[in-house]
Amino acid sequence: MAAEMAAKRLLGGVLPELVGLRGDPVARVRVAADRAIRVLTAAGA
Repeated sequence: MAAEMAAKRLLGGVLPELVGLRGDPVARVRVAADRAIRVLTAAGA
């Protein structure tokens, strides 16, 4: 949920935390983090 909100609000400052979530043991957390990273980098946030 936090990753989705970061992407929705274009919060580029949380990018390092999202990168860390890519290694989370829960698959849906990894997917959400990856999706948020893609949105943020595409937006230049």
